[in-house]
Amino acid sequence: MSSSAPSSKPTRPPKNGLSGITSSSNSAAQPPNLTRTKSTVHLPLYRRILFPHDDPSSTIPQIVRGQRGDSPELEVINERLYNLIALALRAYVQSWYIRFSPNRTLSPSINRTIIQPIISPILTDIYLHPDRLCRFLLIDLPTILTLHLKTLDEARSSLEYLPADQEKSNIASASNSNDHVVSGSGNGLGRRYHSRLPLLSISVSSHASTDTVDTPGAGGGIRGEDGEYVVSPLYLKALSSSMINHYIPSTSSQHIEAGQGGRKDAEGITDLEKIMTREILANLVLGSTVKRLVQRWFWYQIILKLLGEPVLKISTRTNSQNAMKEREAAKRGSLDEMVVYWFNTTLQILYTLWNIIINIVALYSASPKEVFPKYQRSWEPTMLFLKEYLGLNRHRNGAKITWSTRLLWGTFELMLGLCGHWLDRLLPHLIFRYILTPQTSLKVIDILEKVLFPDGYPVPSPPDPTEVEVVDLKERTMRRLDEVIPTPMKRVPFAEDGNVNGKEDGVQTRRAGVGSEVELERLLDPIENTSCNAHLVAMLLNCLGATLIPDLVVPSQNDLGGEDDVDDACTEMKEKEKGVRLDE
Repeated sequence: MSSSAPSSKPTRPPKNGLSGITSSSNSAAQPPNLTRTKSTVHLPLYRRILFPHDDPSSTIPQIVRGQRGDSPELEVINERLYNLIALALRAYVQSWYIRFSPNRTLSPSINRTIIQPIISPILTDIYLHPDRLCRFLLIDLPTILTLHLKTLDEARSSLEYLPADQEKSNIASASNSNDHVVSGSGNGLGRRYHSRLPLLSISVSSHASTDTVDTPGAGGGIRGEDGEYVVSPLYLKALSSSMINHYIPSTSSQHIEAGQGGRKDAEGITDLEKIMTREILANLVLGSTVKRLVQRWFWYQIILKLLGEPVLKISTRTNSQNAMKEREAAKRGSLDEMVVYWFNTTLQILYTLWNIIINIVALYSASPKEVFPKYQRSWEPTMLFLKEYLGLNRHRNGAKITWSTRLLWGTFELMLGLCGHWLDRLLPHLIFRYILTPQTSLKVIDILEKVLFPDGYPVPSPPDPTEVEVVDLKERTMRRLDEVIPTPMKRVPFAEDGNVNGKEDGVQTRRAGVGSEVELERLLDPIENTSCNAHLVAMLLNCLGATLIPDLVVPSQNDLGGEDDVDDACTEMKEKEKGVRLDE
């Protein structure tokens, strides 16, 4: 029997048809092994950039390391993080390195020796121990915001007792007495803020119009009308250097550990590479981020992106308000219409309150039964922040808080005090259930990708807006807030500033509420000054760094963790007092 194949050796037929079917079925059931090909289009981007020489079927190290049986979203989070790192390296490293060398080992080396040793321990620790982030959101963040508002209010109050003209004369006399004087920073608000809350992480911007006087009897400080307080570049470099030294060992120390029989957990880098990494992290990453955060127009843009552009213009808004007044007048035309209108409004309010009560009871039932000591009275920092933000502690220019405002806030504090034990259980449960979740992490990564790399590549950074554009951004933000804030919330009892001359002016101010232009400006008031924003950002950066990397914080004798630590400290103090008395 001749074979139709061109081969000289005839093929041996199978012994029976069943074996042939079995072999063909086995070959179809077993998938072929993944082999490396010259084409890498079928691989994900992070495989092509971060692991170009690895087997496609091999497992890659996880950035966020979880425990067994964790949610499947953790694998998706790791893939999205790797994709974000690959996009950053392709945009900022391979875009210029490929001109010098076709070698593709630089990006994997940067990821293996620098990026992953820093990011992986931080994210893994936060994933396994989310209590620190919960404490930051519940206690640390409201406390810092309250401190910022108090200091800002005190600095503005000092402007009324010491005007800018008198302060300039004091500055001139101080400069003649060889004192270190820093002027500028707007109308002196930033300088007054810094004198009440001096931070080591704050310095004067060097880009200001400096005027260093070398003549005898003159101060050698930085002076100029454009001088502003900024987050110190030295502080950012020190923070970056501490992070790098904490997570990435140097090659010299690694060789010493290897000679002593130590175990090498991460690849080390040279001192020169550490300096380069520190400069990139301090200047490009932290420096550029902080520079944006201290600007008020950045927060205007964030508010407009979250809430959208204003729908109505000023003229249209005036016409709509007039039409609304006409409709309200028509509703109040007859007694029957008024009764129906108020009956429907009452039913809607009761229905909304009923739904809120049902949801709160369901959440409280699902919350843990025990209250942890570190979350006791966790609602109090938020309450103090609201009290400071609403201006209930302000007594400027003879402004008086009305009795109705005091009554409402006193009732609110009384209700919080009665429900405090429930809130201690409910608030941490809400944060763990709705904020500190894998879904929130995926949303944050998705937002970062869309903002930084909308089409897979970074968009050119737009120039900073001019003063006219900043004013336009503020007006659009105020119009949008006026549209978004509900009508009942526009009657929030803000403390009135200035003298209220006459009953009519006071009634008119209270009726205007948040909807008036003055009250809308008060909502945006805490972010108006760049120097004050720099202090706020520095405090938040310091606290966030201590939350993410607790080992960088220098322990203090006043930092007491819980009741046991307090008891031990009290016992030690009593023993010391007894020892002192015996010595006497």
